[in-house]
Amino acid sequence: MIIGISGHGAAGKTTFAHNLMEELKYGVNYLNTVHSEFINSKVHSN
Repeated sequence: MIIGISGHGAAGKTTFAHNLMEELKYGVNYLNTVHSEFINSKVHSN
């Protein structure tokens, strides 16, 4: 399953993503990209 979260500025996307990962209760991979044109990304696993 892939879930995309989008929104402008300080809309709470990262907070929502972290809360969602805690609720899912199983292995989750999280890719946080600042902007689609940037190569810099962070990948988190729980």
